[in-house]
Amino acid sequence: MVQLFHNRYQPEKLIGRGGMGKVYLMMDTHTQRRVAIKECLTCEQDASLVERIKREYYFMTKIKHPHLVTGLDFFHLQGRYFIVMEYVEGFTISDFLQQYAHSISLEQQLQVAAQICSAVAALNENGIIHRDIKPENIILTPPGLTPKLLDFGVAKAVNGELVTITKTNNIVGTPAYMTPEQIDLRIEMCGNLDVFSLGVVFYQFFAWMPQSPFFSGQIVSTLDRIVHSELPPLFPETQDAQKRYVSQVIAWALRKNPRERIGSVQQLQELLCQRNVAQMNNIPQTHTSPKTFTPNLSTTSVKKNATFSYIRILLLVVANSAILLYLNYKAPISSKVNDKNEMTTYAKIEKSFAVPVTDYTPQLIEFYDKKSSSLYHQGMLLYRMREKNHAYKKKAIEIWQKDARNVMSQYQLFYTNMIELIITAENWQQLRIENLYQQSKQCISSLEKNRGKSPTYMKMLQMCRDLQEILDIITVYQKVSQRQQITEFFEQKLLGNGFGNLLLACRKETRLSKKLEFLHRALRMIPHEELLYVKLLEVYKEFEFYDKATFLYQYIQSNINPHLLRPDVEMLQVFMRQGKMDKARQMIEKLTPYKIFKNRDVQLPYCEYHFFAGNDNLALDILKDTSRHKLSEREKNFREGLRMAIHKKFENKPVMTILRATKLHVQKGNLELAEKQIRYVEDFIAKNKRSLKKMLLLRLQGLLYRVKLPLHSKQQKMIDVSIKKVPTLLGGSMSIVNTFRFAKKRNMDLSSQHVQLLKVRCDTYTFRFVYADYLFHNRKYKEAIIYWQKAKQAAPSFRRYFAEKQQEAWRQVNKIE
Repeated sequence: MVQLFHNRYQPEKLIGRGGMGKVYLMMDTHTQRRVAIKECLTCEQDASLVERIKREYYFMTKIKHPHLVTGLDFFHLQGRYFIVMEYVEGFTISDFLQQYAHSISLEQQLQVAAQICSAVAALNENGIIHRDIKPENIILTPPGLTPKLLDFGVAKAVNGELVTITKTNNIVGTPAYMTPEQIDLRIEMCGNLDVFSLGVVFYQFFAWMPQSPFFSGQIVSTLDRIVHSELPPLFPETQDAQKRYVSQVIAWALRKNPRERIGSVQQLQELLCQRNVAQMNNIPQTHTSPKTFTPNLSTTSVKKNATFSYIRILLLVVANSAILLYLNYKAPISSKVNDKNEMTTYAKIEKSFAVPVTDYTPQLIEFYDKKSSSLYHQGMLLYRMREKNHAYKKKAIEIWQKDARNVMSQYQLFYTNMIELIITAENWQQLRIENLYQQSKQCISSLEKNRGKSPTYMKMLQMCRDLQEILDIITVYQKVSQRQQITEFFEQKLLGNGFGNLLLACRKETRLSKKLEFLHRALRMIPHEELLYVKLLEVYKEFEFYDKATFLYQYIQSNINPHLLRPDVEMLQVFMRQGKMDKARQMIEKLTPYKIFKNRDVQLPYCEYHFFAGNDNLALDILKDTSRHKLSEREKNFREGLRMAIHKKFENKPVMTILRATKLHVQKGNLELAEKQIRYVEDFIAKNKRSLKKMLLLRLQGLLYRVKLPLHSKQQKMIDVSIKKVPTLLGGSMSIVNTFRFAKKRNMDLSSQHVQLLKVRCDTYTFRFVYADYLFHNRKYKEAIIYWQKAKQAAPSFRRYFAEKQQEAWRQVNKIE
């Protein structure tokens, strides 16, 4: 696969992951176009699954239509099948309904529905029934919301051209969008299955429902509703003639009896396009009572037949356990415990000991020892609270070691040790990884023996292999002589390995902009890893993406782990630098009981807080205490800048330190002193411009520029350094991002040169959301929607954040139009 990637398809990123495999975004070097490549994981012996994969590609190439995705290539390599298809950017109808409710008119919805019908009708005309039409299979491409139908994995050729892969009694399709005749084989099929599925999708689409109208939360009751229940009118009690017409058309498409249903998708398309309200009376009306409809059977045997249908549905569900397994396999493995009640109980117990009398909390440990849940879960719950008390982590490891015969405890010990390695792996040359190698082999061996028992074990096995690949890379690194090429080596070797990207982001040599790139890439691959979110929050703080940092913090508290304290420390600094001292004080009060401010890496933020609070003497005492610790170069520089800011003496001091102190004065509001220091640095640069080394000069100019932007923004002055000269200065990621931030606040137009520089200096995700903000403030709302959508695809965890921004843009578009 690697050879294939490098010879024909150049990988860009992983864009999707599902039960059948992964989807990559790649560049076709022969055609110079971006393509999506679907890697289908299968077993060579499973002939039906192989046939399904081949059939999907066959359909993609057979039918050419503007609203159908096109297949471009197909190949088999190393036991895996690959489908190359056109890359479609946009969002699914499912996402659109949840994130942009009521953002477009009924007229626009009808146009989209007609285009979808056109695509399905093209399939039907070629003798193909799709059988799995659902909102997740339809992509809307902005700004015109042009639909594209995806995924032909369960389509069926009715003219016999292809072998049918499903047996007579198997359920095929997504339960909430299936037809009555797919569930109850006594109902005669008439070739209009897709009409009913489209009716369900359109009912949901027009009603702005987040889920199928038949969905009940349970597969059996959902299927029973499809067979026996009638849906209420789409637009009940409306006086609008067009709405009444659409409501009747959709009701006609949803008839249980195929013979009474709209005859074809082509006819449904014509009804939605023509919308002849005068012909409403010609639409056949249903006379069946809700909850009692049984096709082709007399009404006297309803109860008997309903019971029979229940039994059949249950048997079908059992017979199709593989489908249920697939549906439940979508959620990633998480460090969270599945038993929510148990988690709540532990959280309440932990809260009662939130202010420990000593560094050790024996009562809580004793509680876990007596708990009847599995040892693995006891360890997991303690480990989640490791930052609140070091004893929790120690006890969790002891529990897992005691339970080492349990494959999950064995895995968690290896996983925990590897995460520790990633956090501390600053000098790879000195790492001792022999024991970790031994752990990885034992863990992989145990999981391979048990992988058939649960999808959880399969996911754990994959992560163990990814982590073992990290160990392989470090081994290679320790042997090679030219280590400056290790980053390029990593990027080529670890495509699709989220832990590798996280490892690179944690290295001290990695530039801030590259850290952001690695973390955003990892976010799509290992969205369950807590450390990833903490590191990303740290980088957002440094980039001054404060609104995104706030959203990410809330996401960590709600979805990742509310017991982590490091995010609180990062938000303490975010609030201080925004001037929100009341919120910063609340963070201090939250953190104080856990004695975290004694830690080396937290003392400087604690000192910074007292500087902003005006407690200079206390801040100096904390600075003295930091001299006992071994600080990184970055921490030392920050400490010296903080010391200078407190003393307010800067003459004859290093200019880089002066600029760091100036930045703190700007954030605190000491604008006169900040301006005085900036003039001093400008004079220094003017006098020593010829003697300074070029790189040092560029660094000084770039940092000076980044400090002046927020100063002049606060002073409400026009900046005296022309924005247009930025590319000739430093042009680093921080400088160009701050340029766009400043231009947005001042409603200034930037050149295409600035846009290109932003694209080059920042990773794709950062470029998209920074540029989208800039476009929005320049009233280019539709373009902003597109770039926010692209950013959302790159970082699914921020879907709600970008959806809110897109909703606001849609509102502005509707006002204009």
